Amino acid sequence: MSLKKKAQKICIECQYCCKTLAMSVNAVQFSDEMRKFFETRGCELYETPEVVWVIMPSVCPNLTTFGCKIYDSRPVVCRAYDGRFLPFMDKKCKLNELGR
Repeated sequence: MSLKKKAQKICIECQYCCKTLAMSVNAVQFSDEMRKFFETRGCELYETPEVVWVIMPSVCPNLTTFGCKIYDSRPVVCRAYDGRFLPFMDKKCKLNELGR
């Protein structure tokens, strides 16, 4: 099986990135009030010295039990996304099994 096919199979089984949204906030600007706000809403925080990543549960409306219903016409960001290169996805993205 080609590397591309393996990656596709892993992504279809995992779908973590289709079930979350993440945004980055400058760590200097991230206040205790912001922390409380996001944590009380069930968000996960991943912190680096420069950035605080806020990971929010949010299932894509195009995700079905059979996968993405707009897969062939999905947005460019979905086509290009690779969780292996984001620090907060290190333990989440199953593509890490393939290496970087």
